[in-house]
Amino acid sequence: GELIYLGTSDDQYKSQQSIRTLANATVKERPYVKLAMSMTNTSSTRILARHTVMNGPIITDWLQQLIASDSTARQLDFVILGEVAGVSFDYQHLPQSRGPQAYGTLGAIWRESIHHYLKADEQAVPFNGLSHVENRYASGPQLPFIDAWIHQYGLQAWTRQLLQVTVPPIIHMLYAEGIGMESHGQNIVLIVK
Repeated sequence: GELIYLGTSDDQYKSQQSIRTLANATVKERPYVKLAMSMTNTSSTRILARHTVMNGPIITDWLQQLIASDSTARQLDFVILGEVAGVSFDYQHLPQSRGPQAYGTLGAIWRESIHHYLKADEQAVPFNGLSHVENRYASGPQLPFIDAWIHQYGLQAWTRQLLQVTVPPIIHMLYAEGIGMESHGQNIVLIVK
């Protein structure tokens, strides 16, 4: 029945593109922290419903066991970042007039960091970053983020490889396992060398 202030962390955090998810900038391998923001963004209210916070680690375990036991999924060599812990306020203790107004506004989810899965020569690139145009120099050309890769591999070969590593895992999980994944750009992270 009490909230206890725990103090300030020694670690520094930076926000990810989803606004409410924080990445540990001090120790990159530590989990991301997703917070309830009680705001509407892209037509969704960005709360953390208690049942989703509590079920996240259970669903993570199930999904990761499913992938580990599926030979095609293992061959496709993809990762689903798991939710490893969650905490939520128990809204049932609020007066009935306040419960619906406060529901989902106080909670957090800890999700695995992509850095656990990166090898020394790899980096993570958000899928929607592929369409980014860099403006590094005020007087220089504005180049697409993928410009160096296109020059090195060629547009057709690079695009073919991009589709080969991104589409089959989504299609396989849907057709073979009946699992639809929300595969918009900020939820897909490419591991590249």
